[in-house]
Amino acid sequence: MRNSLESTLAETEARYSSQLGQMQCLITNVESQLAEIRCDLERQNHEYQVLLDVKARLESEIATYRRLLEGEDCKLPAHPCSTDCKPPVRVPFVPSTSCTPAVPCTPAGPCTPASQVSTQIRTITEEIRDGRVISSREHVVPRAV
Repeated sequence: MRNSLESTLAETEARYSSQLGQMQCLITNVESQLAEIRCDLERQNHEYQVLLDVKARLESEIATYRRLLEGEDCKLPAHPCSTDCKPPVRVPFVPSTSCTPAVPCTPAGPCTPASQVSTQIRTITEEIRDGRVISSREHVVPRAV
């Protein structure tokens, strides 16, 4: 009777020992998966912060371009011969190349359509600190049409 109880006890200990090993292996696997997920989460968070920073800079740049375009609306009239300056009309911003007449209009004579159109790309770079423009550079590249 005693031998039978001791063998049953040994079998039970072996079974529980085997189950304990399986559970420890399962816990180790789950912990490694958790570490990978945390690493991925940190990487994605870093990428998100970088994209958010890029978005903020682009929004700031777009606002600067809009401000420049609105400020130049009065300096560059839509009709080259007009002399009066009206407040700018807000139009949705659509990027395009700017066209200027090849032959300038004279204030004395009527404006005739130019037979030639030139296109140029203007890049304006401004350094802004505390809301004030510190430096401004303009780069103009003529383009053949």
